[in-house]
Amino acid sequence: MFKGTSSKGIGSKLQQIIFDKAKEEGSEYLWLSVLKENERAITFYHRNDYQIVGQHPFTIGKQEFDFWVMTKKLI
Repeated sequence: MFKGTSSKGIGSKLQQIIFDKAKEEGSEYLWLSVLKENERAITFYHRNDYQIVGQHPFTIGKQEFDFWVMTKKLI
């Protein structure tokens, strides 16, 4: 997270803009990937009604990262 932005409500405000746009476009769900080690982000998404529905690896060079797939129903 960018230094000085945590706990200032920026994530919630950005999320609301994304929700509004997705609903306007007729989307039924939002999907995202979050690094499994990012407990703070996972807690934020759980608080905002996202559910873990899967997982996937992501490789950069020789380094592999594990991600949760999360989704939230909009309608």
